[in-house]
Amino acid sequence: MRLQFLGDALDHWKGSLFQRLCREGLLNDLHVEPMITDSRIWTLKELCAYATLLNIKDRSFILHSDTTFTGNRLDYFNSVQHQGDLFLDPDTGIATGSPNRKHITIQEIELLLGNNPNRVLAIYQHTRQGITMSQRVDEVIKALLREFKDISCTSYESALVAMIFVSKRKERMKSINGYFHNLLCNAVKNRVRIWE
Repeated sequence: MRLQFLGDALDHWKGSLFQRLCREGLLNDLHVEPMITDSRIWTLKELCAYATLLNIKDRSFILHSDTTFTGNRLDYFNSVQHQGDLFLDPDTGIATGSPNRKHITIQEIELLLGNNPNRVLAIYQHTRQGITMSQRVDEVIKALLREFKDISCTSYESALVAMIFVSKRKERMKSINGYFHNLLCNAVKNRVRIWE
């Protein structure tokens, strides 16, 4: 997440998704790992604004001594003690090629899933120039499934962004997927997809 994008329409979209899923009991004890890539630490006022846009409580942030996500990434993710569901907000999403600080890697996702079979990770995903969102989500999911044999994924996709949900608990993915299908009255077939 970068400060220059704070308050854009996508923060409202993310917040709407989380509000609905939390209200329905489909996300539990949701905390946010903002993955801030700015060179300076955000102020409390900036973090509170972000929390408000995401429809979460201020205290639901994972805060690190190095909040700028520019230090040792293994230490950064190992310091996450929260055991509930997590929203990860990388600048561009899950890396399928050479990662940089704008991505989260598959190995980091594995670390965050850890031994918690019930956890859901919600991961923000952009597409890249020249491919559709659906194609990008397919790339990401194929990369995840090559590494993990025991996960399920579901996605909620728009033209340029998606939210990818990952868990070791298939039932949780089925519930989130079913909720979105019901919400959309099955009107948009490829907007919501599941991989089991």
